[in-house]
Amino acid sequence: MKHIKGLDTLRALAVIIVLTGHWNLLPAIGPVSGFIKQYFIPDGEAAVDLFFVLSGFLITGILLKEKEAVAGNRWPAIKKFIIRRALRIFPIYYLVVLLYIRKLLLCMGGAIIICII
Repeated sequence: MKHIKGLDTLRALAVIIVLTGHWNLLPAIGPVSGFIKQYFIPDGEAAVDLFFVLSGFLITGILLKEKEAVAGNRWPAIKKFIIRRALRIFPIYYLVVLLYIRKLLLCMGGAIIICII
């Protein structure tokens, strides 16, 4: 599967929608921004759905490419795919978990300013 540049644009748009929805980056100044915030960026759910659809599309494409490349026993190709995904996902996952635990520990220690951030 070739790289599709339009998917990068959709991914960037989804990131902007999620950040705008969660962090209130679009101030409600005037009727136009209020309309955009109410109807297009209510809470970022549509953007999260878009992420799931894009991920499913891309992962399915990778798996179909692996299926075509390997004849016979496909288990080694599937195993390789799972290992690659795990090595890509788990390091950042554990980093986020550790940062969250650090933040919780600092909040318990009385550092109120860090808890707000």
